[in-house]
Amino acid sequence: MRRVAKLRSPLSAFLFFCVAGFVPLLLSASPQDAAKDKWFIDPGGKTGAITRSTTEADLIKLYGAKNVKRGDMDLGEGFTEPATFLFQDDPLSKIAISWKDKEKQAYPARIQIDGQKSGWNTYGRVTLGTSLKELEKLNGGSFELFGFEWDYSGTVASWEMGKLEEIFRQKGKVVLRLSPTKNALGQTPEYESVLGEGPFPSTNPAMQKLNPCVYRIIWLFE
Repeated sequence: MRRVAKLRSPLSAFLFFCVAGFVPLLLSASPQDAAKDKWFIDPGGKTGAITRSTTEADLIKLYGAKNVKRGDMDLGEGFTEPATFLFQDDPLSKIAISWKDKEKQAYPARIQIDGQKSGWNTYGRVTLGTSLKELEKLNGGSFELFGFEWDYSGTVASWEMGKLEEIFRQKGKVVLRLSPTKNALGQTPEYESVLGEGPFPSTNPAMQKLNPCVYRIIWLFE
């Protein structure tokens, strides 16, 4: 676990959590920042702590053997895949990695985080908990996402040629899935109007009111 130093002012506290990745800032991470941030994952897998050439042995050196375990990654629809987990018992730090070379545990194929909050982040400090409206600002406009309560619930379907189209679809492949907060779930007219496959524009009045947040991020290194 990382030790949190005593911070002298509210401003310094804010800046600390921005660097740690716990606040989804609407700023892009420069290559210099990415190189310094061990919680940043580059959509293209070129920089950061986990890249296209990372091995399980690298993770042990970087994070310590006690924080590296093997298990099964949830792929959805009842499927799982053998993976290496970092910080398996810490929701804020947990991450799963499956490998192209399963024998040597080398070269990530799929990297995944799930939940409500995480220290791991990607371009623009997008992380678990980043909202639909924040994604719109980063994208420079609206996007489309599938409806809720099915296998691909809340998955971003298209960035509508916005800024994130190039970052998350061309320079790399990053899949985001969103869900309304627990307080927004239920038998409300807004929620029921955006169930099923969709897709729905992010500007849909119900989507705007629900303002769902990212609950899963998947990096695919093909």
